[in-house]
This record gives sequence, structure tokens and C-alpha cells, in this order.
Amino acid sequence: MRDDLISREDTKQAIRHKFKTLAERCEINEVLNSMPSVQPKKKTGHWTIIGKVFIPLFRGGYEHEFKYKCSECGFEHALPIPKNFCPNCGAKMEG
Repeated sequence: MRDDLISREDTKQAIRHKFKTLAERCEINEVLNSMPSVQPKKKTGHWTIIGKVFIPLFRGGYEHEFKYKCSECGFEHALPIPKNFCPNCGAKMEG
């Protein structure tokens, strides 16, 4: 089972648009209000250099960039400067 974090108020608004009768909306809102609140876990990670990527240049020769791996999800990508977050899992990168 996967836990997705959704907004309780956005869910209620979607229910108001989908269900027309007041009885249906009240029943669903009761269930939503009884569910526990969940706070997102803040993930932190770091980039690990795992190799080099060689990029061919138009004028001939090659340029290299480092290839990085996220310590949280294992996502790999090559950029001159790693972003301060992982574009795959959203972990904030430290260091």
C-alpha cells in the first residue's frame, strides 16, 4: 500500500463537485474528518559521484561531466552542478 499525501480541503472540494446530494457529501465528509492527519517526512540525502559521462563536442573532441547518484532513491543523472534536490524523489541534498 502506498501512502499519498493529499489535501483534505481539496478532497472535500472535489467531493462537492462530484456528489450532488447533501446526504452523500455529509457522509463522505464525516469519513474524511475522522481520518488521522499525516505529516510528510522530510527526506535529506546527498549526491555521490559514480563516474564520468563523455559528451562529444561539435568542434571535435570530448567534454566530460560527472554522473551523480541520489543516496535516497538511487536516481542517476549527469549535470555540471547537481541541483539542491533530487528531481526523482524530492530529497533535499546536503553538503
